[in-house]
Amino acid sequence: MESSSPILRLDSVSKSFNGVKALNSVSLHLELGEVLGLAGHNGAGKSTLLNILSGVFTADAGNMVLGGKKFRPNGYADANSAGVFRIYQELSVIENLTVAENLTLGTEKYIRRFGLITPKRTVKTAKAFLEEFGLGDLDAKRGVDKLTMAERQLLEIAKALYMARLGKIEKPVLLLDEPTSGLTQNQVDFLEEHVNRLRQHTAIILTTHRGSELLEWSDRIVVLRDGRVVGEPDPKRTSPEQLAELMVGDAVISQHERRNDVVRSQSPVLKMTDLTVSGVDKPFNLDIYPGEVVALIGESEEKTQIARCLAGLESPISGTATLGGTKIPSSVRGSLKAGVRFVPADRGGEGLALLQSVQSNLSLCAIAAENRRDLARSPKAEKSFVTGLVTKYNVKVASLEQPSGSLSGGNQQKLLVARAMTDAARVIVLDKPTRGIDVHAKSEIFRLIVEASARGVAVIVASDEPEELMPICDRVIAFRNGQISAQFDCRTGAEPSLTELAAAIS
Repeated sequence: MESSSPILRLDSVSKSFNGVKALNSVSLHLELGEVLGLAGHNGAGKSTLLNILSGVFTADAGNMVLGGKKFRPNGYADANSAGVFRIYQELSVIENLTVAENLTLGTEKYIRRFGLITPKRTVKTAKAFLEEFGLGDLDAKRGVDKLTMAERQLLEIAKALYMARLGKIEKPVLLLDEPTSGLTQNQVDFLEEHVNRLRQHTAIILTTHRGSELLEWSDRIVVLRDGRVVGEPDPKRTSPEQLAELMVGDAVISQHERRNDVVRSQSPVLKMTDLTVSGVDKPFNLDIYPGEVVALIGESEEKTQIARCLAGLESPISGTATLGGTKIPSSVRGSLKAGVRFVPADRGGEGLALLQSVQSNLSLCAIAAENRRDLARSPKAEKSFVTGLVTKYNVKVASLEQPSGSLSGGNQQKLLVARAMTDAARVIVLDKPTRGIDVHAKSEIFRLIVEASARGVAVIVASDEPEELMPICDRVIAFRNGQISAQFDCRTGAEPSLTELAAAIS
């Protein structure tokens, strides 16, 4: 699909952080109507490249040309005005508004009539635009809270195209950053179908940690490793295994298994008694023992609501959760004091302060949750503490002063996990911890979970990808239709098959 004048061209683009090269002379091109897959493991440079294209960072060297003009955006708005739009995996749609209201939000001046904005005109404008782009499946009148995650992702894409239309940009470039993260297979298929419909209107750069999707969606693939382009495999002639080998190179991916030598107490550390939370219709009872790794699975969000309840972010409708015989308060502060540590699914919205440094994200949490006032009094002690965590949990940073938002998704996730796995933790709750990260980062997260369980910490993982957790799990609790549908004890040889897992939750 290559032509003499690509819509976007990068020539020898480089970027360093404190002397460490995150991108090293990267060159690529993008044609109108194609999907370019961007592959690479954790820390390969994908996030840095997307940040440069979307104006978050400025390249140290190299040139970028967009639509025949020099492209060097200074901020996200600048990138948008030039025609580059980034759609993040953490969505920005507003749930209490309709599709039409979300689509036109901030651009109401373009649909005023006689100085007024009416709901009818807003819906009419949105509906006409969606149908023109083959997105008529999105009902303009429908509330966003009623949409599936795939439909919300599609709405984000539609918003970008709508902004491009208002800016009179004929050939917009979309940066789809892990668009399928957290979606079911049916939702992935739905999103892929609609992205294919949009090809004639745009050019797309796609990142996803699922190699099979990258091969299926992409016309071409560029593979990054250690900040360099190491290959451009043909998606039609490349298997997921071959793509993974090219991404990983000589690196070794560690395999982790549950620790069967852990001495487990006869008394549960955590008891959920007649507990009902949002999304769970029938009260349930569940005991979690020290050193256990327990997976909560299900197609709906019961598992996440349970995780958030334990973290003090949601209050139970009825029943109690006790830790060591003491009721867990329905507050974040009370939950932390009791010994519960939580890693949320939305690492950017609820987990990290993305504009703050790596050091601040780690030390401020310790000061608040662990009462480590010594860190507030002594910069030397603070730096030593943070350096120890970054080293222990293998978080790749150029500097402790580096903004957390500039880290790759996998390193952001390890930063969150490092913050949670303190000596004061008695129960660690992780909500979709492998969402949107690659196989290397997943391996690291699994290692940390196994190590925590070996110390006698109970670990609860709410997951949409339970098959990946099987090697490290002691038990799997499945939810369906608002209640527990099945329990599997993996230590007794009853590790469930993928068929049994699917049957338990669907």
